Amino acid sequence: MTRALQVGALALAVAVLVAGAALVGASRGEREARAVQLLTRLYAAGPAAVAGRLVPGSVPDDQRPALQRVLRQVVQPPFEATASDRATVRGVTLVHVRTDRIDWCVTPDDALVVDCRVGNAELDGAVRGAPVDVAFAALDVYPRKVDVAVVLRTPADRPVRLGGDPQLTTEVADYRLVEAGYLTRGRRIAADRNALRVQPGAGLLLVFTADGLGDVQAATSGPFTLRWDGATARLQVTGRTWLVGEGSRG
Repeated sequence: MTRALQVGALALAVAVLVAGAALVGASRGEREARAVQLLTRLYAAGPAAVAGRLVPGSVPDDQRPALQRVLRQVVQPPFEATASDRATVRGVTLVHVRTDRIDWCVTPDDALVVDCRVGNAELDGAVRGAPVDVAFAALDVYPRKVDVAVVLRTPADRPVRLGGDPQLTTEVADYRLVEAGYLTRGRRIAADRNALRVQPGAGLLLVFTADGLGDVQAATSGPFTLRWDGATARLQVTGRTWLVGEGSRG
């Protein structure tokens, strides 16, 4: 999940691919056991075998070289999982296999979704009540949660204060702010969440999450409303990609 401003949501999927795994849980159903056995065989076969099982579109083309490098570090036998369970997304029952640093989702036909990122979408919107623009907005969908990243910029020549934590809501879910940072000259610098400002010449990255969701598809329908200190941005979904479910491949 990177284009210049996609250091938010779309980078989160690859950021967790660092290394490691832990103890396999003792009890699981047949589907869970089969998924762990599949991953065990693929890890033994090596990174190319794992990459060859990825659901089409699960990693953007421009990130595949980086993913290959990471898989060479991560995919080391023996494969060991910390937990596994099942989740249904768009009518497809996935086995969610967790390790210490990376999650996998295994489809009924034994394809892999890296980091269990089952969908993504781009958002577009405008701000009212403040000299601020929405430079970029996108969301990532997981089996039980949705992450939304928004980058704000200002054409003004002085900082624009946001006051307290900005609020992101939809009709079906409330999102909480989990990360804030400034994007400037190819770097990301942590922001003080008690004194958020949109700085001239830099983007303010805000990352929100809603978890424990029963229907992640409904939670992505929008519109999303971002509010702070008298200002409002209404964000609409402009393009959506699903990695599982009817018509999602290709």
